[in-house]
Amino acid sequence: MKSPGGSKGRPRRPTPNVDPETALRQYAVKLFDKGDGRAVDWPTVAATAFKVAFACLDEVKGDDRAAKVMRKAEGGLYNRLVGNPDDGTPYTSAPAPRPDVGQGPAPHLDHDLHR
Repeated sequence: MKSPGGSKGRPRRPTPNVDPETALRQYAVKLFDKGDGRAVDWPTVAATAFKVAFACLDEVKGDDRAAKVMRKAEGGLYNRLVGNPDDGTPYTSAPAPRPDVGQGPAPHLDHDLHR
C-alpha cells in the first residue's frame, strides 16, 4: 500500500498561501518583459488578460458567479473609461468641483419683453 505522501514515501510539504492576483501579475511581468530596460508593455498585458478572462467566462456561461464577475468588471471599466471622480481610480484627476446650489447668474425675466 502506498503512503499518502507520494510515491517515495516522503510527506508533502504544505504549499504556501499564494495570492492568485499577485502570482498572475508576477507571471505577466516575466512573460512580457523583454529585458530591454523598457519594462513591461502593460496595455499588451491587459489585452491578453482580457482575452483570457473572456475565454474563461465563455466556459461557464449561465453561472451566477460569472455574471457577478462581469458586472464588477463592467463597472470598473466604465469608471476608468469616463474618469468617474467618485470612483477614485488612478485614471481620474482631482474630483471636479461641484457647483453650489443657487450660485450663478440670476435669470433676467424681462430679457425679450422690451423690443
